[in-house]
Amino acid sequence: MIIFGWGQDFRVMGEVGLVECNNCDNTASWLVVETKKKATVYFIPVAKWQHRYFCVCPVCKSGVELIGKEQAQDLLLKSLEQKETARIQMGHGRDC
Repeated sequence: MIIFGWGQDFRVMGEVGLVECNNCDNTASWLVVETKKKATVYFIPVAKWQHRYFCVCPVCKSGVELIGKEQAQDLLLKSLEQKETARIQMGHGRDC
């Protein structure tokens, strides 16, 4: 008997510093999250596809989709360099 499965996996890449959420009006350290779909055989991942990146409010889980891995990494790098309060305009996946 072969045991196989599929699903979605995610990992937190880091925090971008303090951001005011337009949805819940809270100011918190937003997270940069990578999601991907995966297939497993005997609980071992054998394939991963459809990598997507988001900047997410930790309070209400609202956020914006980032354009790609490069934008997610640039955003994390900027937050390390600046450590300032940022403002995300909801609905725009360009600059968090």
